[in-house]
Amino acid sequence: MHLLSTEPHAAASQCRVTTSHIGGSKLNARIYNLAPRTTAAEAPALPGAPAPVGRVVYTVKEVAEMLSLALGGTYALIRSGEIPAIKLGGRWVIPKGRFHAWLDSCRVEPEADPDIDPKLIEQAHAEVLAAIQRRRERHGA
Repeated sequence: MHLLSTEPHAAASQCRVTTSHIGGSKLNARIYNLAPRTTAAEAPALPGAPAPVGRVVYTVKEVAEMLSLALGGTYALIRSGEIPAIKLGGRWVIPKGRFHAWLDSCRVEPEADPDIDPKLIEQAHAEVLAAIQRRRERHGA
């Protein structure tokens, strides 16, 4: 990479001077050799700089896809406060941490029905397994 300059530069020892004739005018210029630009991954960390972080929010569309909901229904849940979200300017964003905490809190454990005898459940389960086994035997699986 080269930098073309007509001004003196601190790194004058790393430059070359060239003369060009453009449109009848003589132009003296210094061409400086510069190091190639580093990528963000190659750049050294600045002291006291925070560590690089990925995105910390989801879009409404991403949340709708994760929950298998329509976009309009997702916006309705956000506006009602059901899904934790923040409005930044005219745009809704959903903080990842709060979203996952909310999603974890939505888990509902099935309650045991005191009117159902556990032995009946075991019997029904055994009958279903037996029916599956008979079907497999009939179809050669």
